[in-house]
Amino acid sequence: MYKSFLKKKYLTKPDKEVLEQVSQITIYNDGQEDVVIMGRTVTSDDNPFVVPSDGTYSDFDLAEIEFPNGTPATNKVNIIYKKVILPKAIKAPNNCNN
Repeated sequence: MYKSFLKKKYLTKPDKEVLEQVSQITIYNDGQEDVVIMGRTVTSDDNPFVVPSDGTYSDFDLAEIEFPNGTPATNKVNIIYKKVILPKAIKAPNNCNN
C-alpha cells in the first residue's frame, strides 16, 4: 500500500503540465463555457469528469483538457486528485561479510 495525498489545481486556460502518479482524479467545470476532457464535452451543469481509484496510479496530461470557447474569465476548471507517494529505493549495503 502506498501513501497518497489530495491535491487541487485550478485552470482557466490550457496547461501542458503532467500530473504524475495520480490514483484518482475529479474535474469540475465551474465556468460558463463547455470544456472538452479526453474527447468528452463537459458543461457547467454536467456531472464532473471522474477517473475513480482502482488501486493503480498513472500520469494525467492536463493538455487533455481543452477550452474550445470563451476566455480565462469564463473558463474555470477545478481539479481534485489523489497523488501517490512512491517509496524511495533502498540501497543494500555493499560491505557484507559473508
